Amino acid sequence: MDRISQLRLENTKLRDKVNDLEQKIISIVGLIELFPSGIEGKKEALNERISSVINSTASSLKIITSKIGPFYSEVILNVANRGIPVLMIINDRRFIPPEFQEYYDNLKTKSNVSIVNNPNVKYLLVMNDKEVVFSAASLVKKELSNSILIGTLVKEKNKLLRIEQIFLNMLPSFMR
Repeated sequence: MDRISQLRLENTKLRDKVNDLEQKIISIVGLIELFPSGIEGKKEALNERISSVINSTASSLKIITSKIGPFYSEVILNVANRGIPVLMIINDRRFIPPEFQEYYDNLKTKSNVSIVNNPNVKYLLVMNDKEVVFSAASLVKKELSNSILIGTLVKEKNKLLRIEQIFLNMLPSFMR
């Protein structure tokens, strides 16, 4: 009888561990989301996610983009004006089309916005301490609305750390 009680107790512990692991798997699966943008009914999906990440930033904002448009320039300035540091990796000014250079110049002069130039920027990444959105685009609202894109939203802590390492690798060695 004593052996049966031990087996029941062991069985209960194993069942609890299995349930715990199942919950962890379910929570991890929900922390990475792929979504379409720019298609009928989802035209603004990427803009909505990017705005959400930027506006929910509490400690720091990191951005990689080849260029920036007027809408996001203003949104980023609002974040910087709240005292939140913004670090942007963006193309060299000479590679930015003339109609977007004024937004680059405006951000470059702000004290809470640090801009690092990298001519190899080919994608969009917007990251705060809790989530990241990335896609193959630039931070221009109209282009994001009119392009059919796949967006990726990541909230999983380990993946965020890995993405931050990738971000840091795009910085000059003295800034890492």
